Amino acid sequence: MPCTGILLIHDSSITATTISSVNDRISRVFPKSIGPWSLEYKLYRENPALDSNSGKYKIGQSTGPRFLSQLTLSHHADQVFCLIDDTHGRSKLNNGQAQQQAQLQQNETTGRKVIATFDKGMDLIISSKLQSLWILRKSMRAEGMANSVGTDFEIRVANVTQSGSFKFLIAEITYLKGNSISESKHPIQEFITKCQLPPGKLFFGATLDILDRKNDESMAFTELDTGIQYMEVFRARSI
Repeated sequence: MPCTGILLIHDSSITATTISSVNDRISRVFPKSIGPWSLEYKLYRENPALDSNSGKYKIGQSTGPRFLSQLTLSHHADQVFCLIDDTHGRSKLNNGQAQQQAQLQQNETTGRKVIATFDKGMDLIISSKLQSLWILRKSMRAEGMANSVGTDFEIRVANVTQSGSFKFLIAEITYLKGNSISESKHPIQEFITKCQLPPGKLFFGATLDILDRKNDESMAFTELDTGIQYMEVFRARSI
């Protein structure tokens, strides 16, 4: 499937108006517009009250609170990406909560991390049926424009905001002819240079830390990789 990289642009010279010059430059070179796009990111913290009697967070005993990251993308309209720490010993959950929490334990796992995709109904489950387990800590949104570059690339650029305040700029670059990280890395890096985007950090392939893909770049790229890359970006700027 197509391979995607996420460029995080956040130095002190970047402001909410930077996106205008970036979009102007892109539209002059690649005039075919796909239209608007958007995303929403939510960061939940595990409710510490669940373990208040066990002393889990006492100094010397704690591994720290767990976090649940949730991501929706307008161009993956029927899906919700979720990243959660692997769970242990959730004996205090009732049967319904345990079953719904278990749904967050399914797809790709490493260490204490799990990344998975669900249908849109998971958003409602987390915010309602699991609201006693997870406390919303932050919510961030992004809106921007997308452009197509022949049959080779798509680029999406957006300002990320929190409560209406500008936080950083992101660019999603999709190499439509890619299949694996190894064969797509160079074309994506070359395309970023061609677009003359502001300097930033590219989250792609060996840069990823959430799941260890450093020695696995020949594997086929999947939608989960796209989700992982966004989670890396938002966790780098949120926690």
